[in-house]
Amino acid sequence: MTLLHTDIEFFSPLSIKEHPLDVYAAAPGSKIILNAYAFGDGPVKVWEPGDKAPELREALRDPSVMCVAWNINYERTVYRAKGLDIPLERWIDVMVLARYAGLPGKLKNCAKVPLLRVPAEDKTKSETLLINKFCMPAKDGTVKTKANAPEDWELFREYCRKDVLTMRHIYNWLLPRFPLPARERELWLLDQRINERGLPVDAKLARAGMRETARLIQEANHQLKDLTGLDNPNSVQQMLGWAKDRGYPYDSLGKDFLKQHLTACPLVNNMQNIGAL
Repeated sequence: MTLLHTDIEFFSPLSIKEHPLDVYAAAPGSKIILNAYAFGDGPVKVWEPGDKAPELREALRDPSVMCVAWNINYERTVYRAKGLDIPLERWIDVMVLARYAGLPGKLKNCAKVPLLRVPAEDKTKSETLLINKFCMPAKDGTVKTKANAPEDWELFREYCRKDVLTMRHIYNWLLPRFPLPARERELWLLDQRINERGLPVDAKLARAGMRETARLIQEANHQLKDLTGLDNPNSVQQMLGWAKDRGYPYDSLGKDFLKQHLTACPLVNNMQNIGAL
């Protein structure tokens, strides 16, 4: 069995925090900007746009090659968005193997476990800063690339390469010590299929619920305006000032302060006593 260890860095004009992964991956202008890979225990190579790597393309399409990644949902979704729909059965998720062994689910945290003896990395610029720099547009809409930030790009390439080295090291450590039983892999495959398929939703009911929620919020805001006389009852400063003018003793509307005040409020206590009768 041939193993292809792979790790992707991806650019998208959409925020991965604000959009579903498949929408993020398929957005116009999105693209794979780095792909580090290695066959078995061979050398780790890094592909970037403009490079020729026929062995990578052929391996991704070869049904006899098993693809190994950390949290495969990301790599698999990105490859699919770019025309490579790799069947789930061809994937090995090292994150799942790590979690099965009771290890952290984040690659960087797992690499810090002393027992695994992962080679320490040189401390350089934060990976998060590099990802933010190259994998999304800047606030002004500009895009950083190898052409306009060559030094940081080389650091970024090296991070991508080292992620494959780290992941492979962890995989090789786990495999003989915590082999995933066939039954567990079957359950994982089923879990992935269920999550990929999703659940049926009554879209008509959901839209009606959204409209009713918006109506109730608007109604409550109108009632609060009539009660307080404030221009914007949603303003913490306006509401806090209104409450303090009426004896509220704290400088915060945090829930702990509100709970303490309401507990000491005679009206609330009297209503609770009446309800207990």
